[in-house]
Amino acid sequence: MTDEQLAAMHRLLAEYHRNLAKEAVLDIVQQYHTDLAQRLADEAAQIPRRTVILERLHEREHRSQNVLDFLGRSYQLTKPRVKYGRHTCHRQEQTAPRQIERLSVGRSRKSHWRSTSGDRN
Repeated sequence: MTDEQLAAMHRLLAEYHRNLAKEAVLDIVQQYHTDLAQRLADEAAQIPRRTVILERLHEREHRSQNVLDFLGRSYQLTKPRVKYGRHTCHRQEQTAPRQIERLSVGRSRKSHWRSTSGDRN
């Protein structure tokens, strides 16, 4: 069912309930059918507006996804890379072994200092 068909069905039901409200004898029944007819007419008017809003939201999501995809690809292309031997790798991967080596050298010097400091006194 298309949006136009759905809106037409709501308008038809609204008109039907307006006619029932005119024919009703009791006030409460008249009020019920009048209220229902008004709600159906309002809903019929809102259906095309909601369709347009939904289409705009889908277009915006699609554009946002395209921008995010583009930014992700451009980031991948511009990542800083440093040559390390024959291979190219990230800076972080290159500096990590050196930092570990420095820490281990520093610890060995401290432990060496502690072991020789007692001998000096």
